[in-house]
Amino acid sequence: MILDKTIAVVVPAYNEERLIYGTLTTIPRFVDHIIVVDDASTDETRRIMSLAQGEDERITLCYHNANQGVGVAICDGYRAALSAGADIIAVMAADGQMDAGDLYRIVEPVALGEVDYAKGNRFIMPWVRYMGGVALSWLTSFVCGRQIIDSQSGFTAISRDVLQKLPLDKIYPRYGMPNDMLIKLSKVGARIRNVQTAPVYGHGEQSGIKIHKVIWPILGILARGLWQRISPLRLIKNS
Repeated sequence: MILDKTIAVVVPAYNEERLIYGTLTTIPRFVDHIIVVDDASTDETRRIMSLAQGEDERITLCYHNANQGVGVAICDGYRAALSAGADIIAVMAADGQMDAGDLYRIVEPVALGEVDYAKGNRFIMPWVRYMGGVALSWLTSFVCGRQIIDSQSGFTAISRDVLQKLPLDKIYPRYGMPNDMLIKLSKVGARIRNVQTAPVYGHGEQSGIKIHKVIWPILGILARGLWQRISPLRLIKNS
């Protein structure tokens, strides 16, 4: 707990047999619930998740029988965390690229009631990721009408009250999920803060993201969000 707030961490996982055990064993003890959602992995991820659960009573395992996408995995984890009574729900990737030592810094402003959603800013990263991240963050900021420094970061924390306002069944299911989440948070007036975090590289991890496959869906999400933002203004102007 932090400041009498029950804390849950959602860990979406897909084919992370090499790194998920290390990720789960580094989650700090102030976390009350760890919700691990396996998105139909085809390697030894499930077996290793079960091994970790046997060593840590905080871990709850959820499984998808077919791959549905990281967005669905996170939203299913959100639902499980709400059912467990969590006041604040964080998200950490299973690939070890998020430093668990930063988790308190992500959760604290939400626990203090200063913001509704805290989002990691990892802009110390390989330059190709940096340039792509800057461009998508600028576009997402423009659509949301507020400054988002690292729109694609999945290291986040959200308050229970605001999470319950979001239509989880309508959030984009795959890699465009962070952008869609920010758009929907903006619509409900959520207070969002960027929190500096340090990405962890060097595990030999390989990203499963193919830029040419994900960029067009993300741009489509942003285009729809922009249209939804400006169309009411057009109606007002023309009335």
